Amino acid sequence: MFHSPTERDLADAHLSLDSNKLDTFRAGVTMKQNIVAALGQPTWWASNDDGYSSLGYDFLAAGSTVNIPEISPATFVFDAHNVLVDADYPDSYKTWHVDRGPYSYAYVKVLAGLGPREMFLGGIIPADWARDSPPGMETIPIGGYIRSKIHVEKVLAGNITRRNLVVRFTVAGAFLTPYTAYMLLSTDKFGTTRVINWDREPSLCKLDEANMDGEELVALLRELKSSPGCAKAQ
Repeated sequence: MFHSPTERDLADAHLSLDSNKLDTFRAGVTMKQNIVAALGQPTWWASNDDGYSSLGYDFLAAGSTVNIPEISPATFVFDAHNVLVDADYPDSYKTWHVDRGPYSYAYVKVLAGLGPREMFLGGIIPADWARDSPPGMETIPIGGYIRSKIHVEKVLAGNITRRNLVVRFTVAGAFLTPYTAYMLLSTDKFGTTRVINWDREPSLCKLDEANMDGEELVALLRELKSSPGCAKAQ
């Protein structure tokens, strides 16, 4: 689960996070082959049924609290013609202003922490986010971001086209065994799915509509609260 950079990793200039280089890539201009030529072989790649594809890189950046570098992921999304349309990496929001809508949403029950692809990416979260471990669940008291394979066991509201995903989400403790979680997912027009929030319990069932932004999310919450699963949770 934890990746400790080796001396070879640290000596590889391609693995060092260089935001200035990443900022030179442009939506609608940069091609997939340009990315590979500049950054080398990606850590992972994926293709969607809608024609969009993604390349992912795991760079190294200075650690927040320790000398060991953190994993800093970067994702690049391309259209059916291999033209760059979106990018997500540390501080990319400063130079990338892409319209990712319309979005679709789903609230799902998942099994997370599956397989060897789970990785702690580093990052610090507020100490008061940490919670006591559930009974019988061994945890490591850390805070940051994790990338994990999840399997959608049940869709409680909304729609999701893929049942097996690899997503990134915030953690206040790393569970050492597969665990059940409830996640609010958003999927943009490029087919990229992100975790908006998550919990070990279906906490969204108890959320007030006033705390939801956007008509689509309000409609999702109403659908969720009228479902049998939500009634049991309340």
